[in-house]
Amino acid sequence: MKLAYVYDAIYPWMKGGAEKRIYEISKRLAERGREVHWYGLKWWDGERDR
Repeated sequence: MKLAYVYDAIYPWMKGGAEKRIYEISKRLAERGREVHWYGLKWWDGERDR
């Protein structure tokens, strides 16, 4: 199964509930052999938010 997420903000650069949830679901699906791709906009500057 191939999955693609198109979202405006990508974890870990933006930390929020939805971003973290998409990340965790995608990570688990990839561990189970799914092909997962993320597409997002990068509209912020600076270092990663950790």
